[in-house]
Amino acid sequence: MEHVDVAVIGAGQSGLASAHHLLREGLTPVILEASDRATGSWSRYHDSLTLFSPARYSSLPGLPFGGDPDRYPHRDEVVAYLLRYAERLGADLRTGHRVTAVRTAGKGFELDFADGRTLGADAVVTATGGFGRPNRPALPGLDSFTGTVTHVSEYRTPAPFAGQRVVVVGAGNSAVQVAVELAGAARVSLASRAPVRWFPQRPFGRDLHFWLAVTGVDAAPLGRFQRHPATMAVIDDGRYRAALAVGRPDRRPSSPVSTVRP
Repeated sequence: MEHVDVAVIGAGQSGLASAHHLLREGLTPVILEASDRATGSWSRYHDSLTLFSPARYSSLPGLPFGGDPDRYPHRDEVVAYLLRYAERLGADLRTGHRVTAVRTAGKGFELDFADGRTLGADAVVTATGGFGRPNRPALPGLDSFTGTVTHVSEYRTPAPFAGQRVVVVGAGNSAVQVAVELAGAARVSLASRAPVRWFPQRPFGRDLHFWLAVTGVDAAPLGRFQRHPATMAVIDDGRYRAALAVGRPDRRPSSPVSTVRP
């Protein structure tokens, strides 16, 4: 059985950045990616996705994003950047390697692959994210629902939903962005337990990430002081809040057992 210094599971931005730092420490990481290229989940996100962070704050260590540093890169730009980063990284990147199990073995670990192979490693970095196995809650009534239930990870464009009645469940960035886009082609309601929390994308004329950096909040260990998990605020340049204000989409309160009717 082959044995390596460090196995990095996942070749998205976290896995690639981890490999960069491991190489700088003199280690020899092996990056294991289930798909056929080092783009993480970015190539499977919906077509209109644009970053909420400017290019200057979206770079991985060792390689600037390039182009106008104040622009908000599109999904395809991120895909191209990650491919360029992986090529220049010079690490042992193995695509088509889906890890199915990790277990301790002596002082190290053993990793099982979907094709039956096994790899030994002194250390393991898990950088898979949550996109590959999306959470699908068992909501009451789904077993008798005759419509289509689609997770946001499967959404690409509004075209297949044109003219339909659609309910988007959630109040985070993805839910609001997709609901507003769908509202241009369908009748859409955004269902959430609490009202949408908004945060301006460019307070006082500068991007939010600028203020987080200059104040040091982006690196402050604030999580230890939170009694409850933080709720995600929707970063908005004005478009999304304005769309909900005129009912495109409309927002309806929901609970685990509530029903959104026509």
